[in-house]
Formats: sequence, structure tokens, C-alpha cells
Amino acid sequence: MDMHVNFVISQRNQRLYLLKLLRCQCLSTAQLDQVSQAFTVSRLRHALPAWSGFLTANLINRIQVYPQTALQF
Repeated sequence: MDMHVNFVISQRNQRLYLLKLLRCQCLSTAQLDQVSQAFTVSRLRHALPAWSGFLTANLINRIQVYPQTALQF
């Protein structure tokens, strides 16, 4: 399970970097929000219920860091 969470977090970080690049290209906040929803939040919302019962408290905390960091790009 740790490997899967690491993979999801790695993808999240790559997508946050993409959002930073898009912001530099002058995308509006609304457009950045749509891209963020499409790339990151939707994946977490889709997959989390399926494997949430297998997560430890530490892994849950690592995943929950996302909402705070997503807005700070």
C-alpha cells in the first residue's frame, strides 16, 4: 500500500508542477481550478474509497496534506 500511496503522491506533485507552469502562462484562477479538479482531486476522490480501509493513519495524513499544498502553488 505504501508504494501505491507514494505513486499517487508523486503524480500529485507532478501535476502541481504542471499547474505552476500553467499559472505562468496566465491561466485564470477559474481555469486553474478546473485543471486541478480534473487532474488531482477527481483521482483522489475516485480511488480513495476503494482502498481507504487498507490505509494506516500515517498514509492518511500524507494524503490529507494535499488540500493545503494545492492552493499554495
